[in-house]
This record gives sequence, C-alpha cells and structure tokens, in this order.
Amino acid sequence: MKVLVLDGHPDEGRLTTHLLDTYCQALPPSAAVTRVAVRDLAFTPILRHGYTKRTEWEPARSLRPKAPEKKQPRLAAFLKRGVSP
Repeated sequence: MKVLVLDGHPDEGRLTTHLLDTYCQALPPSAAVTRVAVRDLAFTPILRHGYTKRTEWEPARSLRPKAPEKKQPRLAAFLKRGVSP
C-alpha cells in the first residue's frame, strides 16, 4: 500500500505534525509512506501581479526533506561582520 501524508501546517512541530506522526505509526509496516510538508516546498500560492502578469513556476524540487540549516545567533552574526549590535 502506498500512502502520501501531506502536512499543510506552516509551522513545524505543531499538533498537525504530531497527529500525522501518530497516523504514520498506525500504518502497517508494509506501507510505503511518502511524507510531504508544504512548508518545505518552494512555491508561492499568491498571485503577486494578479492576472496582469504571469507568475512563473517554482523550481522543481525533490520530495526529500531538506537538511536543517545551522543558524547563527544574531550577536555572533554581528561580531562576524565586525559590527557592534
């Protein structure tokens, strides 16, 4: 059985994510589960120019989750640039 699990919440770690985790755990071990978080996809659902100008398609991306990026603290970023906060 193939199952597509779609997480449409804009934030990670919310109730929706936990409900989908529980759902995935309840599936039989033989199920092939593909999980997609809409927040990780590169697209804009907003027509920036209305219907006066064409909105270009987003770039093709893999459904694999992206690797988490290491974020620098704000103070460290300032110090790295040589600017005081």
